[in-house]
Amino acid sequence: MDNLMSVKEVSQYFNVKPMTIYRWVKKGILPSIKVGRSLRFKKDSVANIGENRRSASGAADAVADVFFKIFPLGASGSSDGSEVCGR
Repeated sequence: MDNLMSVKEVSQYFNVKPMTIYRWVKKGILPSIKVGRSLRFKKDSVANIGENRRSASGAADAVADVFFKIFPLGASGSSDGSEVCGR
């Protein structure tokens, strides 16, 4: 049982609410084991999901960096966003 984590432990690991963990289980994102009426998670599975989340987050950050280099904020001199809305 040392290699199993509770919903609370996993939510603390990912810094999300426990309900988010239940949603991930329902969507098939996070594999779980039913122990009685409780869900448990293998530590190595949680670590793999965490590594994948960090990789995806890093990729999103890289895309955002490129986007803002191409389209810098306030480049047209207007800071109210009106050029985006066409006003």
